[in-house]
Amino acid sequence: MNVVVVGGSNIDVCAKSKAPLVKKDSNIGDIEFALGGVARNVAEDLSLFGIESSLLTAIGNDSFGRVVIDNANEQGITLLEDPFKGFKTGASAYIANNDGAFVVGVNDMDITDQITPEIIQKNINMLSFSDYVIFEANLREDTINEICSHDFKLIADCVSTLKCQRLSGILNNWCCLF
Repeated sequence: MNVVVVGGSNIDVCAKSKAPLVKKDSNIGDIEFALGGVARNVAEDLSLFGIESSLLTAIGNDSFGRVVIDNANEQGITLLEDPFKGFKTGASAYIANNDGAFVVGVNDMDITDQITPEIIQKNINMLSFSDYVIFEANLREDTINEICSHDFKLIADCVSTLKCQRLSGILNNWCCLF
């Protein structure tokens, strides 16, 4: 079985305070980096189960992008697009209190908008010959429309209740689970 996953890849920056957070101050804690992005995570999980996976994503020509590329190569995930020059790879940062409770997050995922209907068309052969195409609701609506206009076996990852609304007019007979 082979699957193409379409959507975001990013680096997660996770900061956890060692004591209760003090606002407007520099707090002592631990900071970790991890690979993330809905589509990248799905592609990695599929590869861990031995399913041949390809990832149609947008990464920048930067150090974070090289980390994503190196990890994809290590996991046996085929990347369908070259890095986008002039764009930075997506990043998501969050701060957690000393008890691990999420306090605030900021994400910079503008590069995901580079996954356009034209990029879908450019990769149409890989998508057409896959057993399934998995896409996420973080994509632009015109890109989602383009994906859904073809006769692919589709799986949608709603990401969140708010983003699931992007799928409401397209997937009339689908049931979205998350």
